[in-house]
Amino acid sequence: MHHRIAAAVLAGAALISTGVAPAHAEMTLRQYQPYLRRGHALPVAIRDYVDGLGTGFVWANAYQIARKRPPIFCSPELKPRGGDYVALLDGQITHHTGVRAPYAADTALAMVLLDALVNEFPCKDGSKP
Repeated sequence: MHHRIAAAVLAGAALISTGVAPAHAEMTLRQYQPYLRRGHALPVAIRDYVDGLGTGFVWANAYQIARKRPPIFCSPELKPRGGDYVALLDGQITHHTGVRAPYAADTALAMVLLDALVNEFPCKDGSKP
């Protein structure tokens, strides 16, 4: 029993000394840019991540509208531009437009995509989508 505890303590100390950091679910612009600049086919996991962000923003927008609050963006369709959030994201990064542009390397992709949606589908004062 003591050997197992000692082994667990040593394993924990080894992990701490190697600088293993906790995993984060948020992707940054720095992590995404190599795929943008090199024109790589986007890995499915990254495309799914970006699509998930976009879907989350659509749901947040629907929530706002259902509660008679101002929408975040005013897309004429439920899923903007056929749901091609990667194209919106890439365009936003390439053109560096928006409130937070130019973006720092540690900017979360979610913030860049949110800027893209707001810029692509702006709301007029008092307008409904």
